[in-house]
Amino acid sequence: MKFSIVVPAYNSDKTIGRALDSLTGQSIDRDLFEIVVVNDASRDNTDVIIDAYMEKYPDFNWKLIIHDVNKNKAISRNDGMRAASGEWICWLDADDFYLPYYLEIMNQATEKYPDSKMFYYGGIIVWKRWDSAPRYPMPVHMGEVFRSGQIMSGGFMFKKECLDRCGYLPEERSPYGFGEAMLTEFPEVKELYKPGQLDLGNPWGDDWAMFYKLTRHFQPKMLNITPYVVVNREEHQL
Repeated sequence: MKFSIVVPAYNSDKTIGRALDSLTGQSIDRDLFEIVVVNDASRDNTDVIIDAYMEKYPDFNWKLIIHDVNKNKAISRNDGMRAASGEWICWLDADDFYLPYYLEIMNQATEKYPDSKMFYYGGIIVWKRWDSAPRYPMPVHMGEVFRSGQIMSGGFMFKKECLDRCGYLPEERSPYGFGEAMLTEFPEVKELYKPGQLDLGNPWGDDWAMFYKLTRHFQPKMLNITPYVVVNREEHQL
């Protein structure tokens, strides 16, 4: 298996279908990737929709992890990454989606740059209905200190073996605990923020956290493309 797509889902019945449609509609051979869905104890019909897709597309490679209690997106990502059998790990949030050529481009990138262990790229952000804009990546170098906002959850891909060196996301259910864990591990980042900005999910989003941890050890390869679509929460029905 070459690619593992990790999809954490919590009360996502209004959007998970669109996310899964974008995976079953990929232009690459289905045998090259698996879909790892982590249902984080959803209380709506997320489970029903996931089951329906697995039944509708039995020829795809599925893995389903179900939490008995809600943990959080970071822990869900960790569980999905641990269960992944692919050489490369990609993230997809349940309220976002891939463009049809996402994995085809990623496959081409691994062949063109065989020595790279991680890639990052931009995406398209849908702010309001019929109002969207591309966000291209900014140059990032290994070991560079940077704040959040320079990466999105589906804006990077890395080899699973990288986790052996950089480690997984903090296993903290509380966003406060998550922030404290990251600050303890990387105290140099505190200087980039004003007092009072070191709590909750920002700037300690798990996308920034994983990307930051990876770039302590590996040089990311930038791809000037936008194959990932982030939908504003107010536009879930787009």
